[in-house]
Amino acid sequence: KKGLRHWNNLLHGVCDIDEVPHKHFLAEELHLLFTKAGFTPLQLEKIEYSWNTEFNRPPRWLKTPRPWDWMMVVEKD
Repeated sequence: KKGLRHWNNLLHGVCDIDEVPHKHFLAEELHLLFTKAGFTPLQLEKIEYSWNTEFNRPPRWLKTPRPWDWMMVVEKD
């Protein structure tokens, strides 16, 4: 049953990191989400982070791709 829950979550872009569910959005999902909530998306940027945000001591060989998030600027309709 737990495996089925993980599979269904994965199909919706949700994966567990340290047993905490995290949603991973596609750019198109964010655009639709904000539009449906009554906002106009104005700008979308990919913000990259250092591996230090994920590990206390990241391995030296760990280079790219680095961790990142979407940043969307929106305006209320």
